[in-house]
Amino acid sequence: MILQKIRNNKGFSLIELLGVLIILGVLFALVVPHVIDFDSNAKGVSENYEGKAQERLDVFKQYGGKDNLFEKKE
Repeated sequence: MILQKIRNNKGFSLIELLGVLIILGVLFALVVPHVIDFDSNAKGVSENYEGKAQERLDVFKQYGGKDNLFEKKE
């Protein structure tokens, strides 16, 4: 009798599906702000490195460095 009920039970109940959706919603609510924050942090870091690279290039030029190091010499 119990085995027949288990075998006839196909699919998930509405409560089980709502529970899964609530859990997924909570996970997304926790994860999405961190992913957005990583993107903004990456932009700030890349701008910082670009600024430092430009400063070093300016110092290199100040001490007689050439801007066209990779051009062929004639």
